[in-house]
Amino acid sequence: MNEEETYSKLSSHGVADLYDAKRRLNWVAQDIHKINEKWWKDIETGQPIKRNVGELLMLAVSELSEALEGHRKDLMDDKLPHRKMFEVEIADCMIRLFDIAAGTGTRHRRGRRRKVRVQPDAGRSPDRSAKSSGRKEVLTSHHPIRE
Repeated sequence: MNEEETYSKLSSHGVADLYDAKRRLNWVAQDIHKINEKWWKDIETGQPIKRNVGELLMLAVSELSEALEGHRKDLMDDKLPHRKMFEVEIADCMIRLFDIAAGTGTRHRRGRRRKVRVQPDAGRSPDRSAKSSGRKEVLTSHHPIRE
């Protein structure tokens, strides 16, 4: 089945928007990766290098840590002072994840749909999830979090 037939079939089932979103995610990932291409090449030779995926993922995690700090302290970003640190660091994390996905050849296709189908917790409500895991809800000024 070619792409046009796939799109037509999805349209008839009302999931064409999801299909379009996945295609657009792949395009965004490719665009971001092109911008960051220099980090995937040897400085001296310009030849492609194999990146350490663990290191790349931890760089994304560091962006999330910075987002958490910005959220907790209600900080403005130091490089974009007109923006909240939280939103800038979340964007940085997304950029890193898209770059990792494109750089490692990961495509946003069937895997996510399959994961949602087989994930045992997919249908859980937050209350039910907290009760079954023994976690308690803690109220903050913003929203409930789990300990």
